[in-house]
Amino acid sequence: MIAGIGGVFIHARDAAALARWYQDILGIEVDAQPEHGYFGHEFTARDASGDGRLTRCVWSIMQREPGDDGTGSAITINYRVDGLDAFVERIRERGGTVERTEAHEYGKFAWLIDPEGNKVELWEDSGAT
Repeated sequence: MIAGIGGVFIHARDAAALARWYQDILGIEVDAQPEHGYFGHEFTARDASGDGRLTRCVWSIMQREPGDDGTGSAITINYRVDGLDAFVERIRERGGTVERTEAHEYGKFAWLIDPEGNKVELWEDSGAT
């Protein structure tokens, strides 16, 4: 099951300019690290489990890669899941296609494309910060 939103990633032609717009117009305090191509903010909230645990949602503007013609997904939604391996198996059993998976010290990831061409990212948090 989807446990929540882990992040929202906006792919921009000019990430720095778009980050300024979100900061100036919507008031989102942007952590700008242009040398790393990162412009983002981390929101925290209480987890829906009711145990009072804090969870995080990363909001980030990312520079489109060179050669990206802008016809792909402009936004990637990252959904938090528990038990990513079983979740990926369930997707495959239902006829879905998982493009790739990766494991890092901070969690496991899987990517797929929805029928409208939007990139979907699944993330199982390892609990490491």
